[in-house]
Amino acid sequence: AEENNREQKEINEPVVWSIDDSLHKIKEWPSTAAGYGHLGFFLSFVLLYIIIVTMQMDIENQWRVGRALQAQFNSGDRELSEVFTQAQFWEYLYNEDGEGMLDIMFADSWYNGDPYVTADQGYILEYDKVVGGVLIVQERGAKETDACQALRGPTAYDQFYADCFTERRLTVNGTNKDPDIGGMFNYSETDGGYSAFFGVAAGSEKNLEIAAKLKKARWTDKLTRALEIKFALYNGNLNVFSFVSMMFTFDQSGIFLNSNHLTSQSIVMEPYRGSKDTIRLVMEVIFMIIVSHQICNFFHNNWDALHKDGIKGVLKLWTIVDGGNLALLAIFVCLRVLVLWMIYHNPISVPTNEYQSILERIAGIQNIQKVGTFINIILSLCRLMQYYQFQERLDVLNKTFQAAFVDLYHFVIMFGVIFGGFGVMAHFLFGLTLREYSSIGRSLGTLWEMMHGNFDYDILDEVSPFMAPVFFIIFQFFVFQVLLNVLLAILIDAYTKATDNPTAESVFAELGMGVLKVVHRVKRTGINNKSLTEALVRLQKKGMDRATTEQILRSMPIQPRIPEAVNHWPDLREAPKADPLELFEQEMGDNLQKESFILDLDAVLQENAYLRRRLVADNTVLPPLKSVPL
Repeated sequence: AEENNREQKEINEPVVWSIDDSLHKIKEWPSTAAGYGHLGFFLSFVLLYIIIVTMQMDIENQWRVGRALQAQFNSGDRELSEVFTQAQFWEYLYNEDGEGMLDIMFADSWYNGDPYVTADQGYILEYDKVVGGVLIVQERGAKETDACQALRGPTAYDQFYADCFTERRLTVNGTNKDPDIGGMFNYSETDGGYSAFFGVAAGSEKNLEIAAKLKKARWTDKLTRALEIKFALYNGNLNVFSFVSMMFTFDQSGIFLNSNHLTSQSIVMEPYRGSKDTIRLVMEVIFMIIVSHQICNFFHNNWDALHKDGIKGVLKLWTIVDGGNLALLAIFVCLRVLVLWMIYHNPISVPTNEYQSILERIAGIQNIQKVGTFINIILSLCRLMQYYQFQERLDVLNKTFQAAFVDLYHFVIMFGVIFGGFGVMAHFLFGLTLREYSSIGRSLGTLWEMMHGNFDYDILDEVSPFMAPVFFIIFQFFVFQVLLNVLLAILIDAYTKATDNPTAESVFAELGMGVLKVVHRVKRTGINNKSLTEALVRLQKKGMDRATTEQILRSMPIQPRIPEAVNHWPDLREAPKADPLELFEQEMGDNLQKESFILDLDAVLQENAYLRRRLVADNTVLPPLKSVPL
């Protein structure tokens, strides 16, 4: 009774529907349903891609290893950002206190002084074992007598400062070698410079001796442009190899740039050995099949468009976005195949006393994959805008940008001029002291962060106590208060235009939601879109342009539903004198079929009883019911 009262209350709601819009939405519903299907498929495809990349990269384990390395080699007294000079580099590498990087990596005793046994050597933080050893590569420039004039032109100071050193990193084999360190380093075309290797098997004493001799012979000098420390680790708990790189870039001003950094990249050399890996392999195969299918469809559709409309048929925004996304996905698949090929054709045999360059090459490919994944996700988000076009509410963002395009175009010009001017001013005011403003590019980047609330005003005030507050107040007013609010006003106005649809006078005009609502209310009667269309057309012929829910329901040709199984009983109609129970036993051979039929029949009887009550409540003449011979 409560259910009937609720349904009766819904039927009697005074909601008015637009007949024309309703018919239009019913007609469009197949394409709308297809749009939802395409959108759901693409979202599932993107989700599959993200899951695969997440499982392949295993960012969490990479972070755990990277955090341990940062704590060991880039914290406390071993801050990489505090290494400015070559003397400080050698102090960082090894020192008499035994706190240098090589001292830690090739330690020969425990913290309590007990000596290591062979199995304990080569570990960092007790769990990460060094693979092979440590490779230090030096990239060098060149001294040129005429370089000064080439760099700055002839000046009156050429005799005072005759020799200049090129900034570019040369790969020319040749440097001064002290006889005491002969053979301890060599030039490597692969490494791009002069390399010195410190092997784990050589032991702590031997490696520190090599480092001392290199330092004594001034292995680094004015020609040094960059130094890179590279090594690989293996963590058996996580079953991952890690390639680690520490880069020191030497500037022509005489110090290392404070962009010294430590990076690590984990590599799984046994990618498919567990059940989780097998699941990933299946997903990767499915992903490759889908990408191949999409690429084939893309070329097929654009080949037809090219023949039909020429080059204009393919030079469209969505076509370019789709093509770029599919191209990057194909590159991602190819790089993954290349990594697997390199892994299986270059297995690492441990223990080893050689630098494993295969890990460095794989790490480089994975870094390319990371960048590609970043761009791919952006393009995928853009492609989602294309799949939103079938639905008015989902397409509101596209319409907003379309409505705001002209205003945004002029705003970008205005914003670029004002923001660029502030960038130049900040460069002049603070660039002499602060690296963040030392170039116009860095100044613009720093101001972009300031615009979003990330700034340190105290540093600016220390550099220029008088001009810092003036600059800061003017910048915050014009950029943060004025320009950003102008941008917000443009977008709000465009959004209002995008959502201001004069035809959407009711909920019925939104994706056929009203149609679905009516169908939901009478779904037990067996009414479909065809019946609903007939009812709306009948009302339209009466000259009505709008109708209430009650009027629509009254206009529908309602018939009770008959169990599907009854249609398969021709004998009941052809032999009315036969015993119904006997025929029932013949048609329904087992108890499962009987039970299913009885349940279906019971549901139909309840629905037909509801129909009778509803028709009586609506004062509708009851149509003749189709007899069911039972």
